[in-house]
Amino acid sequence: MVDPPLFLMNPFQKSKCSSALTESTLFILVWFFCQGQKLDMVPLIVALILLFSFGVFLFYLRTSARRRRCDGGKDTFIHSYFGISEAWLNAYALSCAILIFYWDLQITKEQEEGDACSLQQRILSTDPVQAFASLFVGAYTVTNQISGGSHAHFYNWFHKSELDIANRRGYGARGYDLFGIIPQTWIPRLSISQFLWLSLLQTWNLYLAWAGGIYHGVAALHFVVAFFIALLRHSMLFAENNAGMHKPVLLPAAFWYLAFSPQLWNTVSSDDAVGMTEALWPTSFLKIHIISTYFASGMGKVIVTWKQGKWNWANGTNMQYYLFVAGFARPGRNGSALSRIGRLIQCPLACVILGIGGLGFELGTPMALLGGHWCFALFVVALLFHYGIYYLQGIDFTGQWVPCLLVFLVDQNPVQLFPRHGFKSSTRFELLCWGCGALFLVCQLFCAFTMREVTVPNSNKGGMPWSCMHMFTINSNIFGDDFASWYTLMSGDQRASGHLGIMEWSGPIFVEFNMSKEDMNRLPFKVVWFGHTMCKHKFLEGLILSEYQNKRFLIFSNFEMSPELKKVLQEICQMIEPKSNPNNIRDRKKLEELVALQRKAVNVFNADSAEPARRGILMRGESFLFENLEDKRPE
Repeated sequence: MVDPPLFLMNPFQKSKCSSALTESTLFILVWFFCQGQKLDMVPLIVALILLFSFGVFLFYLRTSARRRRCDGGKDTFIHSYFGISEAWLNAYALSCAILIFYWDLQITKEQEEGDACSLQQRILSTDPVQAFASLFVGAYTVTNQISGGSHAHFYNWFHKSELDIANRRGYGARGYDLFGIIPQTWIPRLSISQFLWLSLLQTWNLYLAWAGGIYHGVAALHFVVAFFIALLRHSMLFAENNAGMHKPVLLPAAFWYLAFSPQLWNTVSSDDAVGMTEALWPTSFLKIHIISTYFASGMGKVIVTWKQGKWNWANGTNMQYYLFVAGFARPGRNGSALSRIGRLIQCPLACVILGIGGLGFELGTPMALLGGHWCFALFVVALLFHYGIYYLQGIDFTGQWVPCLLVFLVDQNPVQLFPRHGFKSSTRFELLCWGCGALFLVCQLFCAFTMREVTVPNSNKGGMPWSCMHMFTINSNIFGDDFASWYTLMSGDQRASGHLGIMEWSGPIFVEFNMSKEDMNRLPFKVVWFGHTMCKHKFLEGLILSEYQNKRFLIFSNFEMSPELKKVLQEICQMIEPKSNPNNIRDRKKLEELVALQRKAVNVFNADSAEPARRGILMRGESFLFENLEDKRPE
């Protein structure tokens, strides 16, 4: 199969011009004109200039990155935008959506006040469902296009990598069965050309959903198509850093509820069209769906902590531990994030505040069901929450997840669970739509509040993309042997798109998240895993292979490490090994020493990664902690 035309879809590794320049310019043209609005010429020209300038900026960043690759960059996984992560570029599209909403709100206020000078028509529909569809599709299409080239580049490698995991398809970190009932073996494994055509279809299908106002099309049909494309496309990208794992689980839900919105099945574009129901339950269902993921995630932290015999998830030790993990796995380009990570690790009080704040946000999200300012507060806090997580830990939910949160900005009404005119007065078609939406929501609530992802013996039956978002649930400590500690160093920047995002939770020691030594050798980048597998909690022992359980120290790498790197890793592990004092988390001096060693380890690893090294698997155990490495000959 031939690839799509480059002027429509430009994979990063093949095109000489930026697809973002074309797509982002089309975005503003299609969005404004397909809404059928007569906007003032001055703001339209300003918007076009700003968007064209953004496209030129992306073009410059991409050509700079490509030039670095052509000049001899040996790292397969590099920034597509020359060191600027997609999360910050995504803020452009999200800001545009927010500004358009408030611009429309200002026009509405002027019209309600009877301002005779205000002749400008509203930008958004008066119906919250249609208004959300416009903003969500606009923001998501742009954020997805920003990362689209990196997704194509990743899949081109992953599809041919010969890794065992590359044979899987589905949602979640290991490509689980869709909804727990559709086996991943039933999902076709796309070629790279098929993947590119599917990505092209996704973009232009959503453009046609916008354009329904011009040709009187049925926008809901495009959302039906978008639902199946999202399932298939992200099933190919489940292991990717930006579009895989739990990042895209809200997309099928958003497309499903929009697909069954009665007003989007209308073939007449005006707000006063005959038969327009203006049902609010589709956006209400989506809000409940999103809230259930946050609330279940918070409850999961409390329940698992209780099962560990503790009540202190938010006492700061967890935040310290996960920041320490991020310092190795996602330190940023050239260790750019290490300074802020290190400062927080050394300030236990700040970690307590962040831990309590994050848990409080998740458990408090049901307040948004009341509507009004609670919806606005959830949107603002969630936006800060996800950008804060990215800023500190490098986990990017901004491109696939955050656009769905616009529903809380657009629809600030209290939740409406039932058809607007009741069951008796509603048409059969609306009742059918309501039933489909309600069924999807009930399945999500069941999977979320039974924590099906973590309670079923077979993870394939967990129900993804219905999810309880069981993230950071384990109560961990950098010091001591309360729970296994596992750290990852890898070349490439895990804060950018186009990388193998599952590495942090992988390794030869794991049962489900296993990466064999043979697969380690197949990786085109360098990786070091190290830590201990001591664990006081029996219910967590099943995570680790029996031969690696209760080990005081383990280290694996797929290249010959330099003596300097071995030495600094030895010093770190001597500080945090299982027999260390758990109360060291409050010892400012030890924390300062530990942070300094982490920075040194990352810098030495980056220097090692830039040099050619002999391939081969290094595996060492507890004796590594006490060897005199200065006298040790290279292995």
